[in-house]
Amino acid sequence: MPSIFIVNRFYYPDHSATAQIASDLGAHFAQNGWAVRAVSSRYRYDGGAPMAPHEDVAGVAIRRLRTTGFGRSHKLGRLIDYASFYLLACMHILLAAKRGDIVICKTDPPLLSAGIALVCQLRRARMINWLQDMFPEVAVTILPRPVFTLLAWVRNRSLRSAKHNVVIGTMMAARVQAAGVEVSSISCIPNWTDDDIVPINGADNQLRRSWGFDVQDFVVSYSGNLGFAHDYTTLLDAAAQIDGKLRVHFLMIGGGGGFAALQTEVIKRGLSNFHFRPYQPRCDLSHSLSAGDLHWFSLKPEMEGLIVPSKLYGIIAAGRPFIFIGNNDGEVGQFIARHGAGYAVTIGDTAALVRLLEQLAQDRKQLAVVGQQALAASSDYRRASALARWHEVIRAIAE
Repeated sequence: MPSIFIVNRFYYPDHSATAQIASDLGAHFAQNGWAVRAVSSRYRYDGGAPMAPHEDVAGVAIRRLRTTGFGRSHKLGRLIDYASFYLLACMHILLAAKRGDIVICKTDPPLLSAGIALVCQLRRARMINWLQDMFPEVAVTILPRPVFTLLAWVRNRSLRSAKHNVVIGTMMAARVQAAGVEVSSISCIPNWTDDDIVPINGADNQLRRSWGFDVQDFVVSYSGNLGFAHDYTTLLDAAAQIDGKLRVHFLMIGGGGGFAALQTEVIKRGLSNFHFRPYQPRCDLSHSLSAGDLHWFSLKPEMEGLIVPSKLYGIIAAGRPFIFIGNNDGEVGQFIARHGAGYAVTIGDTAALVRLLEQLAQDRKQLAVVGQQALAASSDYRRASALARWHEVIRAIAE
């Protein structure tokens, strides 16, 4: 039986979404008798002290590479972190992989698949691209056109040379097919909910109470990374209009460049209805995701088909409705149309968002109905069913 390598810059115990689902996948294959090795960085997504270079967790042999650790606060440092992981990961696979092994390559750092594809060809291993986003398209606005064209060519070559490509949305699948990849080499397996997340009533939520909210407060939550692909100005402008008028609180849990920028704007405007909290441990997600009566998240329209917000799956597992700020016709807009689990507002339509928040704050019954529809929709995105589909992909390749 071939070994399975999972290559991503972050893995257990990191809290980032890509680390959590990679860890789920690794543990699943190990429990089913596969020899699994995870290749990651020794640093966490949000920094901190380096972790041990070797660890065995849930049957997975984790190898943490001695990359640089400048962190995400400066672009040059981030690029150096990318490059160090890129080179060390390729070298590790070159030395460790054998003929017939399966290498699952994620998309952090960007273009990791280009080097891993070459190494797999040299070692006669089989590569699966697991696309969480599509670079260089996500950075098209900051890349010179010749550089973008070159990087897209390199990326497309790695997609076509892979044994298989797993994408997380139908619009992303269409983009991969447009890059010249055969349909038979593409599987769409959305990211999944954490089966350990369960809804917790606000009155019974100790974490919510410890943060100073009671049952009369209407709490609008955000949980996760707030980055360049997300819009926060629509929500910020709406919050400014209702500050002091309604008992509405905006609870921000997470981090990212946009997170810090939003904090700065809140202070500059003197708003009193925002509350900022750091990332919460995975074991506390039921409480943190249930702390809000309603969630919000966003995606810039130009990012549709390049990114699918993974925040969606935790929200619906917690049985919470949400407001999506973005393109009504995108992946999340289509999800809302299918399941009735949330609401959509166009970026920049502050008036519509204010009206919606005022309505929902005063109509908790409607909110509860939509929350139940969100919880019902989560059954289509359970971890067990997604991992079973992954197992089919791996088994077909191994055979």
